[in-house]
Amino acid sequence: ARDATFDHHFRDNGELLYSLRSVEKFAPWARRIHIVTNGQIPSWLNRDCERISLVPHNQIFLNPDHLPVFNSNAIEMNLHRINGLSRRFLYLNDDLFLCRAVYRSAFVNGACGQYFYFDDIPLHGDCRRGKVHDRAYAYTQTVASGLAPAGKKRLLPAHCPQLYDREILFRLEELFNNTFLETSSHRFRDPKDIVLRVLYSIYILETPERDGGHEPKMLKNNSDEYMFLMLSGDVLSSVRSLAAAGRRRPRFLC
Repeated sequence: ARDATFDHHFRDNGELLYSLRSVEKFAPWARRIHIVTNGQIPSWLNRDCERISLVPHNQIFLNPDHLPVFNSNAIEMNLHRINGLSRRFLYLNDDLFLCRAVYRSAFVNGACGQYFYFDDIPLHGDCRRGKVHDRAYAYTQTVASGLAPAGKKRLLPAHCPQLYDREILFRLEELFNNTFLETSSHRFRDPKDIVLRVLYSIYILETPERDGGHEPKMLKNNSDEYMFLMLSGDVLSSVRSLAAAGRRRPRFLC
């Protein structure tokens, strides 16, 4: 069965509303917000707000035959085609929240490079075994091997806001055009998906782009900086996890 057909992928728990509120409260310097959807419009959204634009999938996907899509990896292959997008932009899923003030300096350093945040979890490297998202991590590394052969242990990019350079995304699409198109065509998650944050970090940190002053940073889970919570049907466990997040108020919460 496809994971994306499960009810919890379609249930609205209000994440997007509170994710947007967290950006407004803790990163008010964000100039414009593009909400990418399959055409749905949240009932609570103020359509008159000039800072917010709604971007349906059909505006950014080159091939209409790839729609409808339920695969975040496929959607990420097309984000750089959002009309009016800044050259450098932050990408957040709707389950990401800011719980304290976050400044531009959290993403861009004084040398005009950018910070890359990693979790202390080895990146899965076996394309044949594991869950579909783990196999996609491995496949992405295989695709990137022409740029940077695997050497030292790679870590999983953290589940936090991701900073991207739009021009570099167009460059990556040109370099890996066929695999970009293949991922874009996968309506559901697939072991042969490119995972954008993995490919992008390899390109920036393991090729001559590193000369731009880019820096990797570690985020410790369950800390004041970062919390990644997996909520489940166990209500007591979930309440405890959320209470811990409320006490810590981490900078980045997923």
